[in-house]
Amino acid sequence: MTGDLHLLPQQAREVFRRHGLPAIRHRLLPETDADYFERRGREEQSYAAELTDPLTRDLHRELAGRYSALAAAIREASDRTG
Repeated sequence: MTGDLHLLPQQAREVFRRHGLPAIRHRLLPETDADYFERRGREEQSYAAELTDPLTRDLHRELAGRYSALAAAIREASDRTG
């Protein structure tokens, strides 16, 4: 994905705007799988913090936890094989 330009649908652009994130992302450096899942976990936590609906907030928190667990598992496996 190095150098890929990602355009997001209008609804996603609005979410990114609310969180102060760019709607169009340009990656200059490759992102490891662990880095990706850690970033996604932080993003989901950020989204959850702004939500008022308890069910939706809990779903985003659950996603954040899953992303964080994946990142940790990838790093652990990488340390063992590395």
